[in-house]
Amino acid sequence: MVALVDDDFETLAQRAKQGDDRAFAELVTPLVPKLRGYLRALAGDELDDLVDEVLFTVYRRLDHFEGSEPGFRSWVFAIAHNLAIDFYRRRQRRPEPVDTSDPKYAAVLGVLEGVDAIVTDQVVEHRLREVLDHLPDTQRRVLLLRTVADLSVEETATVIDRSPGAVRVLQHRALAVLRRRITIDPR
Repeated sequence: MVALVDDDFETLAQRAKQGDDRAFAELVTPLVPKLRGYLRALAGDELDDLVDEVLFTVYRRLDHFEGSEPGFRSWVFAIAHNLAIDFYRRRQRRPEPVDTSDPKYAAVLGVLEGVDAIVTDQVVEHRLREVLDHLPDTQRRVLLLRTVADLSVEETATVIDRSPGAVRVLQHRALAVLRRRITIDPR
């Protein structure tokens, strides 16, 4: 992600908090591809609904955010992480629909329409999901946050509420499992 100059970030954040939909779009648009990649591995076919929910939650809670651009990235992925956990918990029941009459919903849709769709090879995506399914949940989340979301060890630790050392160990173990899995079963 191309980092914004702190003054630019602070200005954009302030404008977005005041209801400027264009500023909100400028804040979150650089995060959407990484957010989609992270959530694709967790939600599969329901990816778009979960991305919508994350962005809607970010928009609604933006006035509670205080901090810098790296803090904002961590905050957005912490929301995504928590909503993904909730997603699994409520998968058995029907999720509550987003209120599409809310004016904030239009801003979120505008962001999604402005981001080019990520085109992926379906075979590769299926194989990756299959390999990732062999990882324990925490290892999979750490690996996705570190590689797909491109978060630092410290940012990942904040998102999953673990120490940076624990993140490094989880990532190391996940990569070791993936290496063995890919070597043993190279489809």
